[in-house]
Amino acid sequence: TGARLVFADLVFKERPTEEDDRTMERIFFHKGSDYVTDWPALLRGAGFVLDRTLDICPQVLETWDLAAGVYEARAEEVNRRYGQRLATGTVEHMRRLPRILARYAEYRVISARKPST
Repeated sequence: TGARLVFADLVFKERPTEEDDRTMERIFFHKGSDYVTDWPALLRGAGFVLDRTLDICPQVLETWDLAAGVYEARAEEVNRRYGQRLATGTVEHMRRLPRILARYAEYRVISARKPST
């Protein structure tokens, strides 16, 4: 019998600069270069047929501005919990994320099927 696969994943189209990689590692605990993946090629290689791929990265970029805004609005609590240096650095990196993601990333939603054999 065949199979159907639907998932979403953040992927990078190319390796980011070292500075951008540091921001990615600070927020995601992985460098941006760890996200360089060609899911369509991997799925085709595993025998899947792609039905649809959609990049929703532009729609999710605002998330990082909203997250940074929460940190800023609750600065007193965040500073108390994590220390001012860590909290300030985190907000600075969050503010950089939309530019980095817009330059290098895709947030792919993929629908694929594996034909019956």
